[in-house]
Amino acid sequence: MEKFLKKNLKLIAIILFFLLMIKSFQSCIRKVSIKRMEKTLIAKCDTITQKQNHIIDSLSKEINTKDYIIRDLTFELKLAGVKVDEAQKRAEAIENTATKIKANTTIKIETQDKK
Repeated sequence: MEKFLKKNLKLIAIILFFLLMIKSFQSCIRKVSIKRMEKTLIAKCDTITQKQNHIIDSLSKEINTKDYIIRDLTFELKLAGVKVDEAQKRAEAIENTATKIKANTTIKIETQDKK
């Protein structure tokens, strides 16, 4: 065995060096593919983030628009309530005036005799 090793030492060294080169080449290929996948994933994440930000912005604008509409409708509702209260007060005042006029008025009913 010792003779075999001494005789074939150069061949074994060349084979080991060749295997080392193959493993190094495989490692480089693996690193390149990992970096390529990493770039692809980063691009996809950026795209998703941009879409998410766009959706969030549009929803924020929609919420703000709805808030303004709610404020306007609330104001109009309060204004309508005030108008209703004023109309009821006027109606009560007219009714009270009509009642007072009715109380102060005498109605004379005359019957006609048939001959």
